[in-house]
Amino acid sequence: MRAAAPTPAHQALVDQMHGVLDRFPSIPAVERLALLGQVVGHVIAELPADAGYSPQAVMHAISLNIASGNEQAARGLAGKMAALEGDAN
Repeated sequence: MRAAAPTPAHQALVDQMHGVLDRFPSIPAVERLALLGQVVGHVIAELPADAGYSPQAVMHAISLNIASGNEQAARGLAGKMAALEGDAN
């Protein structure tokens, strides 16, 4: 089952986050990922106790977004590979 398409606000936030990360190319990618994890931890800690989110629900939402990013990256890579193969022919 596919998730609903992201809202414009969701996509704008993703674009902003990429923009911030792109401003720090000297920081290794693994460290940038670790920093994102740190921010995720901060945001989770800021959730109100009565928000109704279980730890499992939060981690499930995070895992769905990671999977979506992986799928998008794979599609992008497949497109680049196809274009390279087309250029070779």
